[in-house]
Formats: sequence, structure tokens, C-alpha cells
Amino acid sequence: MKNQSKYTETLEKYLGEVDKEISFSKKYERLFMLKNWIEWLNDNNQISNTFYKNFTKKIEDSLDLSLNIKANIKTVEKTSYFNSLSNKFVKFFTFSFLIILFVLLFINFNLYRKLYSLSNLSIDTKSRILPFKGTISEPDGKPLQSKRDIIFRLYDAAVAGKILYTGSCIGAKGIIPDYNGVFNVRIGADCQMKPLAESIFDSNQSVYLGVTIGSGKELAPRYQIFTANYARDAAKLEGMSVGTDKSSLPYINDKGQIKLDVENPSLFSTDGTFNIEGQRILLKANNPIGGDIMLQPATGANVLINSGRLGIGTLKPTNLLSVSANNPNSSVASIRNITNIDSFDTGVLGLYLGSSSETESSSFIDFFAGATEQSSGDKVGSIRLNKNGVIYETSGADFAEYVALFDKSDVQSGSIISLSTKGAHASLPNEKIIGAVTNNAGFIGNKLTSKQSAVLIGFVGQIEILFSTISGEIVTGDRVGASKVPGYGAKVESDDFSVGYALTSSSSIGLSSGLCPQKYRSFTDPDGKVIECGRLLIFIDQD
Repeated sequence: MKNQSKYTETLEKYLGEVDKEISFSKKYERLFMLKNWIEWLNDNNQISNTFYKNFTKKIEDSLDLSLNIKANIKTVEKTSYFNSLSNKFVKFFTFSFLIILFVLLFINFNLYRKLYSLSNLSIDTKSRILPFKGTISEPDGKPLQSKRDIIFRLYDAAVAGKILYTGSCIGAKGIIPDYNGVFNVRIGADCQMKPLAESIFDSNQSVYLGVTIGSGKELAPRYQIFTANYARDAAKLEGMSVGTDKSSLPYINDKGQIKLDVENPSLFSTDGTFNIEGQRILLKANNPIGGDIMLQPATGANVLINSGRLGIGTLKPTNLLSVSANNPNSSVASIRNITNIDSFDTGVLGLYLGSSSETESSSFIDFFAGATEQSSGDKVGSIRLNKNGVIYETSGADFAEYVALFDKSDVQSGSIISLSTKGAHASLPNEKIIGAVTNNAGFIGNKLTSKQSAVLIGFVGQIEILFSTISGEIVTGDRVGASKVPGYGAKVESDDFSVGYALTSSSSIGLSSGLCPQKYRSFTDPDGKVIECGRLLIFIDQD
């Protein structure tokens, strides 16, 4: 019994407090409540059989001692009176008193047996009790400690409404608060109140408790009792039946936490809607290994979030679904459809827009770079509608592929590549040009091979190429082709060996002889000037 030591300390402490009780009636009642509690612990295997028998004996001894003390007090009160009588009358009255005392003890003993028997009877399944704790104070705020009459009424409305039940603790059964003005009462059980009918809670969505002290007005506002949460077995405490399943009573500790002292606790609702409501709700698993949180709807049912935003990895979601992570070794999210069925209906992701198919601005996907937790970064591309079609929008070359080079010398980003009988290499005059090396492609038609000599060649679109003035200055619209400087473009007159058209003039870009390869810096243009080199934006067109 792993919990027995905890219960032992609590029960012994409580029995010690009961033994200090001055009021015989209160002590009598508390001992019976303690007896009911020990019965419940034994029935639910929280304590051993030996401990149960020993502690029950202590309760019965304490009860017998209380009866004897009360009898002895009455005897002492009458001692002076007996001393005034003659020995003959003393003996007579002593004998008579002993007979009366014996009768009283017999009655009390049978009353004890009757109460004990009643406490073990199962409570009527059609009635309920309502535990209530209150505080009574004077107008100046000081706690009231004297006996008071209190009337309890249950209503079907917060104001006015129909009276569903009336119970009271008045007269000799009036309530005496403790030194703090606090009192506890079980409505429907204490003060010989009639039980609460189960129909009160079954037939009313909410029930309101009104409390009247003495001859004053009913206290306002009334206390609302949510009948949906007034579970049938949860209401049966303080010695009443708690069901046949092995269980542990929940309790609230000094941190406001509800504790369930079992290995695998669960909350179970047999029907209706199970509600958890609060200003903010935190579901937290405190086990660093395997502390998962699972949402498991029934077969064919759904997990629904009908309002608000969902943030994963962020406490401030900016969209209906925001996912944020700092994960350098894998992707942030993945979506899989592991079916092996091949059909037109099979897919992984569907993107749906409400915009008309005739529009051209709405995006299916936007791409950003340089994002942080606070900023989305810079937009670098998108996939959007385009008048009954879809367009992929980005900068750089429209299409490129990886191409293996037989000679990678003199090749860098922007180098023009041509073909010879040996294969692809940095271009030279009178060779068929296939494109230019790029690091800014929009589409790539193949994947990088294991060959280290492969480079990405742009075939179509706008590309910055390496350029020299060895054939003279160039203006927008001039043809650009290969030159004597390997991989560098220059102005050409023929279309046969050109790579495309200049989109800017050479005079508008930063040219310098120092940007030319070392061995070609002494070369001159048609006007006799030392050549200069730089980067020129062209449109690749090899018609």
C-alpha cells in the first residue's frame, strides 16, 4: 500500500484533533465521519487490513472514552449533593444512579450501532447532497462565532425564479461557525434536512443556491451550480458511496493544482459534451522523454479549431497557421501521401483560391528570403494566377541545366560556354555557343551529377555575362558573342556565333582593365585602346 504512510499520518493527526474536541456532540459526529472515511480507504485498497482493524479499534476506544467522560462529569456535579445525605440515602441514590447510567450507556451503545449501520448503507441513488462552505461576519468584518439559524433554498433562476428545494439549520440545530466565522454544511444531509432529489439537477441546466441568515434578507447574489458538472458519483462524498471502481479522491494543493494520486489518472465523461473552460488554457507534459500530447478523435470524427490562429513554434502567430523553427538539419514541415495508388485523384497538396481564374495578381505561394522571428524578409518569387493559368515568377535565367566541362579552366560565373569536338568549355571565336554560366537560375532541368566539372548553364532568359571591349564599345541591342578572351563576350556582327543581345550599354557599366584576365590586359580594341572588362546584362537568344 504505497499511500498508507501518507494516510496514516493524516488519520492519526485528525484523531488527535478529535480527542481535543470539548463539545461531546461534535466529537461524536466527527468520530463517525472518521469511521466512514477509514471504511472507504479500506474498500478501495488504500490501506492494509491490519491497519484498518487497529485504527477502527482506536476510534471505538475514543468513542467509549467520550461516553465515560460525559458520565463522569455528571457524577462529579452531583458529589456535593450526595455528601449531604445520610449513608443510607447515599447508597440508595448511588444504586439508583448506577442503574440510570447503565440504561443511558445501553441506549447510547445501541444508538452508536444504529448510526454505524446506517453509515454503511448505500445512499439512495435518486438523492444527492451538496457540500457548502461559507463565512459569517459582522458588519465591521469581524468573524461571527455564535450560533445562527441558516436557511438554504435552491432556485431555477439567478433572480426570483421557482423554489426547487428548502433546507434549514435552525434552533438547536443552528450552525456555530469556527473562530474565523467559517462553517461547513452538507445540504440535503446535515441538520436532518431532507435529501436533494436527483430530478432537481437532471431537469434544470443551472441551479442557484440562496442563503438566508436568521431573519435577514437572502444574501445576494445567489451561488450558481452548474448541473452539467454535478456528476452523480462525484457528489457522493463525506462518507457516502463513491462507486465500486478503484479510485483516488482528487484534492487541490496550496499551489491551486488538482492532484490525482494514481499512476495513470483519467477524466471520463459517459455522455454529453465534456467542457474545459478558462481565460487561458495550458496543456503541458512535464516529462522530457516521451512527454507527448495526443489529440485522438473517434473514428470518422475531427479535431476542430473554429476560431483564432494556430502557432507552431511561435507564441505570436500572424496567420491562421504560423510555423516557426530554427532547424538547420532538416525541413520545418513535411506532408506525405503514402498511398501506392496511381490515379488522377491522388495528390499531396491542394491549393485553392477564391479569386476568379481571369485574374493575375493572387498568389498560390510566395517565397521570401532573410526571414526572422520578427520579419518575413524579402520576397524573391511567387506562384500566382495568370489569366486561366499559373505563372512562376522569379529573377534570373528562365531555364538552366548542369553541363559537364572537359576543361574547367578560365570558367567562372558569367563565362560564355561553347562546344568543340572535345566538349563544352570556355568559349572561343567561331564556336557554337550553348549559353552562359549562371548562379541565378529560375528553373533547373536536371540534377547535379557526381562529376565535379559540371557547371550550371543558363540557356534562356536574362544573364549577366563576362564582357570585354576587345571588339569595341557596345550599345543596347548589339549582338554579343565569343571573343579572343576565353569565356568573355564581345560585340559581334554575325548571328552564327552569338549568345544573345545586350540589354545595356558598355559605357553605363563599371569597366576596368584590371577586371580582365592577367595575360590579356595588354590587348587593345580596334581604336588601339587597352581593353577593359566587366559584367554585362544580356538576353540569351540563340536563333
